[in-house]
Amino acid sequence: MSNRFYVNGVQIYGNNEMFPRTKEELTKQGAKWNGGTFGVIEIKDPQALMDVVTKDSLGFLKDIMMNHYDPIKDEDIEKSFDELTDIDALSSLLPKELLSCIYEKDGEPNLLAYRRIENWIANKRVMTPYLLWTVIKDDVDFKEGKLILKEGNTITATMY
Repeated sequence: MSNRFYVNGVQIYGNNEMFPRTKEELTKQGAKWNGGTFGVIEIKDPQALMDVVTKDSLGFLKDIMMNHYDPIKDEDIEKSFDELTDIDALSSLLPKELLSCIYEKDGEPNLLAYRRIENWIANKRVMTPYLLWTVIKDDVDFKEGKLILKEGNTITATMY
């Protein structure tokens, strides 16, 4: 069985995935780790959580984009940051993956597009900070350039 990191009941990272800055921040916010899991905690500093999730997930993506194995060319690829493009950021995107979310095979609009797009976003590393935002946005205000927990609202996190 795999461990999963959830915020407000939504899985943020992949199965068995936790990054160093995120783990450290969750510990600061009250997580008591038992191996690779912790019980439910309340997030008191949503900005700090957003910052570490952004740094960890997009830092991981950058490392993959700059150094990875290309099975089509059967070679290791190394690029400088200046060489990266939007295509690299969406490197896990299959040629017609987004199209298959929004259209049926005959070209008709897919009436479940909203659900398929939601799932597509949740599975793209480049979208991890946005996914976290969608999960906490109703519980926070943006004041002086910082996410602040709304009075009376809670944000929960757990990993099990």
